[in-house]
Order: sequence, then structure tokens, then C-alpha cells
Amino acid sequence: MQAAIKEATIHMGTTAGKQLLEDISAARQEVIVLSPFLNAEQMRLLLKLHQENVRITLITTLCHNMIGNLEGDDFRAELIKQYKRKDPEAEHKKESLKGLITFLYVALFSFILTGIYTYLYYYAYAQVCMLVLVLLTLFVLCTAASELRNTSLYRYSYKTIFPLKIFIDPGNQKVKNSSKHFIHAKAFIIDQSIAYLGSADFTCSSLSSNYESIIRTEDREAIQDLLSEVKRLCNNASDDMDFVDIEEWGKMIYDEPLK
Repeated sequence: MQAAIKEATIHMGTTAGKQLLEDISAARQEVIVLSPFLNAEQMRLLLKLHQENVRITLITTLCHNMIGNLEGDDFRAELIKQYKRKDPEAEHKKESLKGLITFLYVALFSFILTGIYTYLYYYAYAQVCMLVLVLLTLFVLCTAASELRNTSLYRYSYKTIFPLKIFIDPGNQKVKNSSKHFIHAKAFIIDQSIAYLGSADFTCSSLSSNYESIIRTEDREAIQDLLSEVKRLCNNASDDMDFVDIEEWGKMIYDEPLK
């Protein structure tokens, strides 16, 4: 994208991120963060703002099987929630299987009794036929019982607590991906009225101690262009950047009980 900025303030130095952090902390409606790296303290700030009903959108990068650089903390269970719903088809299937299993138990008992009688009073070929019937019934019974155990009454889905797009670092050796580009851009939009661009990631060191360069603007046209680019990224506009499948990640961190 390209955007012309009419008015902007440039911050450079070790305190360049101070006002950015203040503006994000003071947000009342919405905060959009595009940063390949963030740390635990900044993630907690976003979660706090979310709890205060501030709309959050986060675009970041998966590095070393974690969300950005979070100093060993794993926030996935807080960011991704599991939802379950009863599956009517599975419920009907379970009831049908229970009925079938009851019938098979009765049939198996009957075949065993008949087999004993056949063994005592009939020829060998009749005995073989009864044995085949017993074994076949037992096989079907075991199959139905296994199917009943493995049929879940529920279907599970996973959603993030706020819009979250996690692209995968092309150099990530732990997660299979087809990414060709690493997202290195940093952008922050607060309440759709303030935007920051520059070198600073959403980390404590970038916002408080690193020598960074940051541009702050309230130019509405430039902010609208940035919002359009954020929407494009969130809508998977590029085939050259692979991203985390939230459904798959949810299955990794949550159990899916069959009952």
C-alpha cells in the first residue's frame, strides 16, 4: 500500500515509544496492533483492554512455536476459546447403536444356547454353522460397541476472543508452513483517530529502552488506508504468507471428550 501523510510527528530515541504506549493504554474504543513481536506484558495489556470492552485486533507472527516472543508464557488458552454443541445426528446414531447392541447380545445368547443344543444332538456341519453365527455376531457386536465408544455427542469449534491473525515466520522449523515473506512492518491504530508507524515492536524494550523511530499521525485519510491494509491482511489477501489455523491450534490445547 501507499499513503500520503499530511501531518505527522516524528519521535526518535530511547523514549520514542512512550506516547505510543500511553495512547494505547488510554484507548476507549479500539486498538489495532500489527507487530511481528510482542511480549507478555504487552499481551496482558491487550487482554486488560479487551476486558474493558475495547475492541482489539492483533496481527503478529508465530516464532518458535509461540505467539511472537512471549518470554515463555503461553496465552493460547486465554486467546482461544472452545465451544461445543450437541450433534443431533450423533445422538440419533448412538441411540441406534445402543439398540443394535442390545439386539446382538440377545442374538449372541440365543446362538450360544442353540450351539450347545446342536453340539449335543446334530451333525458336525450344523455345529460349524452355529459356530460361524456366534463368531460373526460377536464380531459385529464388538464393531458396534467400538463405534459407540468413538461417537461423540458433541461437535467442537474454536474462536479467538478478539480478531487475531498469526502469520508464520518462514524460518520456523517447528511448524510446517509455506510462507515466503516475514511480516516486519509495525503499525498501531488507536480509536481510528491516531496511528503510529515505525521501527518499534510491541515489546517493553522497543517501547521503553531501544533507540527507535516512530511516526505519529492523526491524518484521517492515511489512517483509513492503514485500516484497509489491516483488513486485507486479516482476510488472507496473500498466498505467500501462511498463517496459524485456529481450529487446529484449538485441538492442540483443548480436550474433546467423547461424552
